[in-house]
Amino acid sequence: MVVGCFRITTRKARELRVSIDLTRCAGYGNCVDAAEAVFEMSDVDDIAVVLLAEPGPDLWESVRKAARVCPANAIVIDEADE
Repeated sequence: MVVGCFRITTRKARELRVSIDLTRCAGYGNCVDAAEAVFEMSDVDDIAVVLLAEPGPDLWESVRKAARVCPANAIVIDEADE
């Protein structure tokens, strides 16, 4: 199932990659509030940047939350079995 710009899978993922679609990011900062270990706001531009492109499983739920609360649907999550 695809919702916004992130993918939700029903199987257990072994790997999660996260990125930001910079053409969509409007600098709201909701992702930083939801997952500050993974995202931060750029000092140069009013956009978010990814600190951890492949966060560990302990951060996956906060990354998914960040994608859900992004009003611009700019967070892209790729979950893979391998």
